[in-house]
Amino acid sequence: MDIKKLPQAWKHESELALVRDYFYPEHKEPDPFAPAASDKRLDAIDLIALYLLRNPGTPHAMAATANLTEASLHNEQADRDSHISDNAMRSIYAMAFVKFVNGFVDRDVAKANTASLALGAEPIEVDDDYDSDILRSSDDESGEMKAKVKGGGESSMYAYAAKIGMPEDFVDLRHNIVHGDIPPLETLRGYNKQALGWLWEKWWTRNATGDPTRAKSEMEEQAQVADAARRRSIEAWQQYDAAKSSADAT
Repeated sequence: MDIKKLPQAWKHESELALVRDYFYPEHKEPDPFAPAASDKRLDAIDLIALYLLRNPGTPHAMAATANLTEASLHNEQADRDSHISDNAMRSIYAMAFVKFVNGFVDRDVAKANTASLALGAEPIEVDDDYDSDILRSSDDESGEMKAKVKGGGESSMYAYAAKIGMPEDFVDLRHNIVHGDIPPLETLRGYNKQALGWLWEKWWTRNATGDPTRAKSEMEEQAQVADAARRRSIEAWQQYDAAKSSADAT
């Protein structure tokens, strides 16, 4: 199955914008007249899971945002009830971060994923059949030169990272984790936040540029329909139970 021929996973640009706002509420345009919004990050994670089922070729940036956000939610839960140990939390953060970096700079994985990242005007050149239809250069010559020296060639992870404007220390951290050197929880928490910020700047601000109003209205309508159906089911059950009780009594 050619995943490139599968339909876009989200309905329209408004829905993508709504997912953006769910993940990054701090970047939403403030509305002084709207009631305080509830935390929708878990809803965004669920939507990404649905998108990946609809189309496994859903941009890696979206899946990475979901993984990193889920790690943050686990950490917030651990802070509230301490049911997750620090070591377990370090492992959760580490796994999410490695998957995030690998999807963009590991050569075998990135060929399938990096095409989702829009980074500027000029297409970069990559090896073999690396798909760069949407990938663009950051035009950072100094970063590319450092990548050649440190990474040992254009095909290295550091070279790929330089091409897409990913900080070199992201690749360093990925390397350390893979080789068993997992840093303290506070360090991982900081890198998780940086990674989410990088994804915001490099992908979400360039690809999710729509207005979420339409999608928000549609979801509210769906919730109302579901709520009405739930009420009808409860009423039907209550009527059935009352009729059964009456029949049993006679």
